[in-house]
Amino acid sequence: MNSSRFLTSFALVTLVAAGASAQFTTTGAGPFNSWGYEGDPNNSHLLSSYSGTSTLFGNLAFTGTLHDVAAGAFASDSSWVVNNTTRSNSITLTPGASTTFTTTTISGNNPGLFWINHNDAFNFESAQNSDNDPSGNDAFWTNVTMAFNGTPTTHSLGNLNSATPLTFDTITSNFDTVMALYSSTGTLLRFDDDSGGNFTSKFNLGLVPGGSYYLTIGSFGTNNIYDFQNGVAVGGDDAGALVVNMNGGIVYGGTHAANTLDTFTFTIVPEPASIVALGLGAVILLRRRKR
Repeated sequence: MNSSRFLTSFALVTLVAAGASAQFTTTGAGPFNSWGYEGDPNNSHLLSSYSGTSTLFGNLAFTGTLHDVAAGAFASDSSWVVNNTTRSNSITLTPGASTTFTTTTISGNNPGLFWINHNDAFNFESAQNSDNDPSGNDAFWTNVTMAFNGTPTTHSLGNLNSATPLTFDTITSNFDTVMALYSSTGTLLRFDDDSGGNFTSKFNLGLVPGGSYYLTIGSFGTNNIYDFQNGVAVGGDDAGALVVNMNGGIVYGGTHAANTLDTFTFTIVPEPASIVALGLGAVILLRRRKR
């Protein structure tokens, strides 16, 4: 029996000092067994928690060495389930390619939106997408590093009037889009796949409360690997020409790359007349207090 079969490791956690770009890095030497599907009691776990300030990260970087155990296993059979247990969200990260292997070191970046708050706890589970040996271990990892880093690239739509109903859509884009609306703190407010017709997305938001928002667009993907949850967003593996319309007019046109998100920020503010009225009200109140 492999002595590391039930291994749960408390990770070395590194936080970049204040003043530098924020980063949350978790490392473990392993071995971490990919025994079976997510939740298999024989899978290994890497545990950590975030002690930095609340941050929106734009990337999850991965490095690790994968060792085969079961005959005929593909590197793409092995995955990591990234669980933010505090926010109750999880995504599955499959770092390897669809090829057989013996021992291979794998590294890569996984762009997305990752809202992580102070004291969020993480459970990284080593698992299998395909269980080649249901009675035994399929593969194991060593020298694993997970690093949330960077800031997401965004396009600003500026300040929008609170008195104007809003619609957003991706109509005339030439790939299968998925679209989500998040609050500034990462709460998933709306999601849509195909309401725009021809596999495009559409929101009829109506009047939107004041505040700042993230509108993010990805692809459905050939393997349905996109994921939008509270606190996390990742896109699928399709690419194509993306068109974003707001209230019937084009606000963005460009190329959407596979496994990425196109993200737009906007802030809802009172209409100018409301701001003037508020200002006059404050002046009147001040005059009354001076009498």
